[in-house]
Amino acid sequence: MTTEFNTGFRISSRCHDGSCVAVADLADGKIAIRDTKNADREPQIYTREEWRAFIVGVKNGEFDFDVLANSPIGSQA
Repeated sequence: MTTEFNTGFRISSRCHDGSCVAVADLADGKIAIRDTKNADREPQIYTREEWRAFIVGVKNGEFDFDVLANSPIGSQA
């Protein structure tokens, strides 16, 4: 699959060791995500709504380890 990007992948300015997540806006309005350690692999593609929900969850602490440890999902890990 060939993906056409409006801009290149970008990473956080806090990424210093090369083990980061890169994000790109796609021409069709979707968001592409990839691991900088595996840049040759096909990126994961999300709608803007999916990406927005993920970012809101991160900001609200839904993925914090202490929250996950006390959840039904975290207790199975």
